[in-house]
Amino acid sequence: MGPVSLRVSYRPLRIGWCIEADNLDHFTKAVELSHVFWGGRYNPIIPCSQRELAHTLIKAFNVDALYNVSGTAAVNGFISEFPYLQWPDFHPQLFVERGAGAERQPTLLDVAHPAQHLYESHVDRREKPAIDAAFYSWDPADPLRFALLATCGAYPQKAETGRDYSLLFQKALATTATALAQAEPLPADLFRKLTPNYLTTVELETSLFHHSTREDPGFYYGDSQSFSDLVNFWNLRACDIDLVFFDPAHADRLRPLIDAYSMALRSRPKRHEWSHAITIWQRDRDVSHDFGIFGSGLVVSIFDPIIFNGLNLNPPVKRFVNKAVLGASQVDSIGASVTFQLPEKPFDSDIEVYSQHMVVSVTGPTIGEAMLTPPFIPQLNEYYGRNAYFIYNQARAERGSLGIIQKATSEQLTLRALPFAQVLAKMFGAFGITAKPSPAGLVSARLIDQMGGLQGCRVFKIAGVRSLIKKYSPAASFERTEATTIIGNNDPATHIPRFDRYKSLYIEPRDKRDLKPEDAFLYLLKKGVFRAGLKLACPTCQLDFWITLDDAKSTGQCPYCGIEFNVLPQLRDRNWAYRRSGLLGRDDNQRGGIPVAVTLQQLDTMLGGRLLAYAPGMELKPGPATIEPCEADLVVLASSFPHSGKPLELVIAECKDAGGEITEEDVRKLTKVAEALRESPCDVYLLFAKCGQFTDAEIERCKNARRTLFEHEGEIHYLNNIILLSARELEPYHLYEEAEKEFEIRAHAHTFE
Repeated sequence: MGPVSLRVSYRPLRIGWCIEADNLDHFTKAVELSHVFWGGRYNPIIPCSQRELAHTLIKAFNVDALYNVSGTAAVNGFISEFPYLQWPDFHPQLFVERGAGAERQPTLLDVAHPAQHLYESHVDRREKPAIDAAFYSWDPADPLRFALLATCGAYPQKAETGRDYSLLFQKALATTATALAQAEPLPADLFRKLTPNYLTTVELETSLFHHSTREDPGFYYGDSQSFSDLVNFWNLRACDIDLVFFDPAHADRLRPLIDAYSMALRSRPKRHEWSHAITIWQRDRDVSHDFGIFGSGLVVSIFDPIIFNGLNLNPPVKRFVNKAVLGASQVDSIGASVTFQLPEKPFDSDIEVYSQHMVVSVTGPTIGEAMLTPPFIPQLNEYYGRNAYFIYNQARAERGSLGIIQKATSEQLTLRALPFAQVLAKMFGAFGITAKPSPAGLVSARLIDQMGGLQGCRVFKIAGVRSLIKKYSPAASFERTEATTIIGNNDPATHIPRFDRYKSLYIEPRDKRDLKPEDAFLYLLKKGVFRAGLKLACPTCQLDFWITLDDAKSTGQCPYCGIEFNVLPQLRDRNWAYRRSGLLGRDDNQRGGIPVAVTLQQLDTMLGGRLLAYAPGMELKPGPATIEPCEADLVVLASSFPHSGKPLELVIAECKDAGGEITEEDVRKLTKVAEALRESPCDVYLLFAKCGQFTDAEIERCKNARRTLFEHEGEIHYLNNIILLSARELEPYHLYEEAEKEFEIRAHAHTFE
C-alpha cells in the first residue's frame, strides 16, 4: 500500500506492587524492588485488602502488570480479578536465571542503564563529579527508617536480584555510603541529593497525554510507623508530587530539612497565580494538627481515593523521547498491517540485556476503516494482543497510543490494524452488551464507501439533493432539468435557484468560486448515485420503458411485449433520462443511510482528527447488562482532550430524514444503553440527528434521556449528555454557523460536551 508515518516511543513497564495491608515488611520489599527498575518511583504500591483504594490505584496509574510482593494466596486472588493485566511472560518473575550457573538477570529495564549514562556524562574522566549523589544508610531500628526508605531509596540483597545494586550506584556516581545517626538531625540538603530514588527517574519525560491540576509539592504529615501514611506518601510521590515526610514525634530531627525545603518551595517560580507555596498532605480531615513548623500560606489536602478522578490527581505516564518512523503497509486476506524498524533506543540493547523488557508505544493513523491506535480501554488488552500483535498478553491500551511489550533487543515490529466495527463490538462486550453491525449499518457503510469516504458525503448536506433522491423511486426516471431544479430549490414563480446557503460548499476541486446546482448533479453522476439512459415508448403496446446508456443501440426490444423496433426516430425528441443507481437504487430508502452519512461527515469535520472509530448501524442486545434489544443508527468513538475526566467520548445516535420521527421508544432504549456504559472509560452522549426540524414533542422526548447530576433545594441539575442536531446544524460547514446568527453561541464545536 505504501509508507505509513508513525510516532514511536519507549517506556519502562509500570508495575503495581500488590501487598497485604498493614504489613511494613511487605511495604519495605515493594519499595526496595521499585528502586531496582527504571521508572520505579512511578510504580504504585497497592494494599489489596483496601479494595476501594486498590481498584482506584490500578485504574488511575494504568499499570501494565500486577506483581504479588507478599506472595500470598489472598493477593493472588486479588490479581486474578484483572485478567487484562497478565504478566507478559510465561511466569511472573522479576529476576531469572538463563542457564545453569548463570547470574540472575532482571526481566525489566533496570537502573544500570541510567547509572551508566550518568557515569559517562557526569563522572567519567572528571576530577570531580558534576552531580551531587548520596547513598544514605540508617540503623535498622531507626523510627524514621520507612520514611527514609521511601524518600531516598535502598536496594534488595544481591542474592535476590543477582546484582549488587548498592555497589553499582556508589561506583557509577562516585560516592560512598553516608550513615544517618539515629539521634542526629537529618541533613538539610537531603532533598537536593541524587539518591537511588531519583536515579529511577533519570531521562524520563511526561507523556503529552498527561494532564493534572495537582502539582502541590510540600509535606506529608503523618506517622512514620503507620502503614497507611507510608503507602499514601509513596503513591503521592509516584504521582510526581515532590514531598518530604513529616512526623511530629520527630520534629527536632526533621527541622533542618523542613526549614530548608520550605525555603526552597517558597522561592521557586510559580507556574500559576493560584499556585500554593506549600501543600500539607494528610490521611484524614483532622484540623487540630499544629502546622506551625511549616510557616504561613499553607493549604491542606486529604489523601482519599476520590482525588484520583482524572481532573485532580492524574498520575503521569513517563516515557523516553517520542520519535517519528516510517512503516511499510500491506493488505492481505486478514487485513492491513504495518511493519517498521524500531528507532534508536535510549538504553543498552546488547546481548547482556536480552532478558529485559520494555514497552514500545506506537501512534499510527487509520487505514481505511481500521485503526493502528485503538481506544484506551485496558479491558481490551487481550483482544488487542491477539489481533494487533498475535501475542495475547503483550499489548497494553494507552492514552493516544498502543503499547507492545518487547525485549530490549527487539529491532522490528509488525502491527495489524483493527477494524472499527470489531473494536466497537468488543468495547460494548466489555461492559455487558452484545453488539454487531446491523443490516442497515452495512448499507450505510457501503454508501459512504461509494461516495469516497466521509468527506465525500458532503453533497448530501444539500437539501435539494436529498429531496431529489427521495422524490424518485428506483423505477422512476427524470431529466437533467428536473434534477437541477429540485437541487437548486428553484423559486416556482421566477425559476431562480435558492441555493446561496450552499454556494461555498466544497465537494470537489472546481475552477469557479461558487457551487451551482448542476455541479452537485454532475458530482452525483461521477459517484454513481444516478446513471444515464433513455426513456422510450414501444410503438406496439405504447408502454414507456427505460434503458441504460450502456444498453442503448439503434434497435431496441420492448421489455413488455417483446417486439423489436427502430429506436432512432425517437431520439429526436428524447433527452437523457436518469435513475438512481448503486446503493441508491435500492427500494428501501438505503435503510436511512443518507441521514447517517450526513451526521457522520459533520462529526468527522468537528472532531478534527480525534475520530477513533465509527460504525454506521449496530445491533445492541443485552448480555450481563440489562438493556432492551435495539439498533443504534450510528456509533462514534473519539479521543478526549488530556484535561478531560475520561479518555474517550462515545456517541450513540439515532438519525432520521426530514420526515422521520424520534419516538419515545428510540429515546428509552438508547438511554438504557448509555446507563449500561456508566462505568466505561467513556463520557457517553446520546445524539438525535434529523435532516429537518425537530417537533416540540420530539424535543420533550429527548429531554427524558438526560442524566441527573444532582438535586439541590428541589431543583434538578442535569448532566450535559444529550445532543440534538437538525438541518440547521448538519448543513453548514461548522456545526453552529447558523445557530450563531440566532443565539450567543460559537460557530465551532470541538468536543461533544
